[in-house]
This record gives sequence, C-alpha cells and structure tokens, in this order.
Amino acid sequence: FTALGLTPQVAPSRQQPLSMEMLGMLITAVSFAVIFKVRSRDYLLVIFACCLGYLIVRFGGEWLGAHAGLFLSAFVLTGIGNLYGRWFRRPGSLLRVPGVVMLVPGSASVKALLNVLQQNVDPGAPGGLLQISYVLMAIVAGMIFGNLAVPTRSTL
Repeated sequence: FTALGLTPQVAPSRQQPLSMEMLGMLITAVSFAVIFKVRSRDYLLVIFACCLGYLIVRFGGEWLGAHAGLFLSAFVLTGIGNLYGRWFRRPGSLLRVPGVVMLVPGSASVKALLNVLQQNVDPGAPGGLLQISYVLMAIVAGMIFGNLAVPTRSTL
C-alpha cells in the first residue's frame, strides 16, 4: 500500500462487534461451499459444518483455552461427520473437510515457515513454528479421538 501512497489505519485494540464476526463466518462458510464445488443440496450442510467448527473454537476456546477449543472442534466435527455418514449413507467428509479447513491457520503457518526458511528462526514466538505445531497437533488429535469415539461406517 505504501507504493500507492496509502497508509493503513490499523487499530488492533478495537474489537469488532459480534455481529461482524458472525457475518464474516457466514460469508466464509458460503465461500467454502462454492470453492469446494458442493452440490446445491449440500450447501446448507457445508455451511452448518463451517459455522459449527468456528463457533466451537470461538466459544470453546474462551472456556477451555485456545488449543483445547481446537481439539474439541475437530473432535465434534469428526464425530458428527461419521454419524452423518452412517445414518444417511453419504460421505462424512461433507462435514469434516469444510469444518476442519475453518480451523487451519493458513497465513500464520506460511509466515512461520517463511521465517524458518529465511533463517529468522524464533519458533517460540507468537505465531511461530512451535505455536503452529500446537495448533496442528490439537486438530489431528481431535480428529483421531473423534474417529475413535464414532468410527466410520465400514464402506463408503
């Protein structure tokens, strides 16, 4: 932006209202349904999975801590996806994939990886490689325990 003569007016201390956060969540959920090329009959299912995953992380993270909220969200999404697959004889990934994608910290992971590749290594820094590995371990553990709690159906 500075090349264009623009200076960003950033106010990180100002919290956005909950309504803006929920609007962003809905826009993201609909965008994932479009990006994943979901059939029109499954749009609401994907939107539900994305919103559920985000809401569990958001409020479960406040209650239990950030990493426990991620674990809980991945656990619930995996369990619900497996139940959906069993009951409706459809792929449980319709719920699992979009919901878990909402949990993955994309830009923070890329920044941490670039810092490591550029030899600016501080893995313990906020947003560093160590923090990203905690996030990924919480998501993977939640999915593993979700599959243990509610196993997938035998055939897809």
